Amino acid sequence: MILFGISIALMAIIGSPIFAIPIPIILAYSFFDTYNIRQKLIDGIKEEDKFLFNESDIEKIFGRIGKRRLARVFSFLLTLLFVLGILLLLL
Repeated sequence: MILFGISIALMAIIGSPIFAIPIPIILAYSFFDTYNIRQKLIDGIKEEDKFLFNESDIEKIFGRIGKRRLARVFSFLLTLLFVLGILLLLL
């Protein structure tokens, strides 16, 4: 669903309909993946949740930065995206 949101945002920001092409593909994949997970639960097959990145991978990537600085960077990025969203709504 993240890819779905990104493709819609790119289409809105850039104004190019080329980013609209993957939207039905991503939406169909998300729908049928959810349907497949639901069917597995009905059949009694419980699948483990898997994260894309586990904690050790994140510590390897951002180990030098430190948790406080990383939190500040993410906070700054979140604020920047929030302000960008408000500006796009106002324009």
